[in-house]
Amino acid sequence: GLYSGRELEPEDTGFIVVGKRFADERNLVVGDTVTIKDAEFEVLGILELSNNVNIDSSAMISVRDMQELLGTESYQILYVVPEDVRDVERIADAIEDEEDTLSATTDKDFARTASEVVGQIRLFMFAMGGIAAVIGGLGVLNTMVMAVLERRKEIGAMKAIGATSRYVLLQILSESVIISLIGGIIGVFLGWVASVGLVVLTGGAIPATVTPGLAAAGLAFAAALGAIGGIYPAWQASRLDPVEALRYE
Repeated sequence: GLYSGRELEPEDTGFIVVGKRFADERNLVVGDTVTIKDAEFEVLGILELSNNVNIDSSAMISVRDMQELLGTESYQILYVVPEDVRDVERIADAIEDEEDTLSATTDKDFARTASEVVGQIRLFMFAMGGIAAVIGGLGVLNTMVMAVLERRKEIGAMKAIGATSRYVLLQILSESVIISLIGGIIGVFLGWVASVGLVVLTGGAIPATVTPGLAAAGLAFAAALGAIGGIYPAWQASRLDPVEALRYE
């Protein structure tokens, strides 16, 4: 629908109809002038804001004006709006049957293609997330193993004055979880900064947000990763013999 003004008619030349986002970004109102390739067009109408980024950021002129701008009488894309939406598939089939060089894509086809692309991106992101999780887990494991080796005497002294194996295990495990949580907090913050930057760069076309639920899930995952990565070094520390640990150089 229209936010203001009116739609283009076939005989309209020198006029332009723009999407709401296009108009807002340039502070345009009906009657203003837009310059495209040294040609000036008067804003005839502004479309209502929709959920379609292509429409919201679009600018439409007549076929005649477009042909003059491009210096050609041909065109590559035609949008067909049926009077009855139930005729969409029939019209698409008729277009393709009429001419072999033409192809018709309906909203359903576009949605199916977009869904497949999103699915592939999601699968790729899951794979990358899995790889990152493995690398992160190995990083925690390596860090805590080295920490246990460096603190053998400290752990031996703790056990010599009465610390139980269970206490040592929980101590090392909690340190591992805390380290991972700190990394998780930094990751959530960087993700939030990246999402804000993405929204700004795309003008809101990609509504990327870090919700509290998503942040909580990320921190929970980081804690779980820390616990898993810290199990072996914590178990190793809990089994240290105090006498051998105190003699360790």
